[in-house]
Formats: sequence, C-alpha cells, structure tokens
Amino acid sequence: MRLVLILSLGPILAGCVPTADFTALRDEVRQVQAENRKLKEESQKRLGEQDRGGDLAKRLDALDAKVDSFKVKQQGFDQKLGELLRPADETSRRAEEAAKPP
Repeated sequence: MRLVLILSLGPILAGCVPTADFTALRDEVRQVQAENRKLKEESQKRLGEQDRGGDLAKRLDALDAKVDSFKVKQQGFDQKLGELLRPADETSRRAEEAAKPP
C-alpha cells in the first residue's frame, strides 16, 4: 500500500515543475495583454485629439506581435503540460484501482 502511494505521488510531483512555468507564462501574457489594451486606449484617445499616430501605431503593432508570440508559447506549454500530466493521471488511476478492496 505504501509503495503504491509513493509511486503515485512521484509523477504527480514531477508534473508540478512545468505547471510553475505555465503559470508564469500565463501571467506574463496577461500582463502584456493589459499593456496592449492600455496602449490601444491611449492611442485612440490621442488620435481623437490629434492625428499623429504613426509612432504609436508601430508600438501597438510590436505589442500585438509580442502577444501573438506569447500565445503560441502558451499553446506549446499547454500541450507539453498535457503530455506530462497524462502519465501521472494514468498512474494515479491505476493506483486507485489497485487500492480498491476486491
């Protein structure tokens, strides 16, 4: 029984490391998205007052590209996390089945 518990916890704990990377990346994407929204709002306000948005438009385009890049990375992390957690879930399921009384 103790061996089953130890074996089932190993893969689960090993899966926690990528989760931290995923969480950090997700937070970073959210931060960039918030900056992007703020800059868009500022640009619309400034363009309404004055039509000189060339430099600001370039900055917005750069931020859009950065957000897209983070989205691609996040999708990669999602996929990798799923692949890493799949064996842990399978091991946990097997351990639960083995621990059930006959």
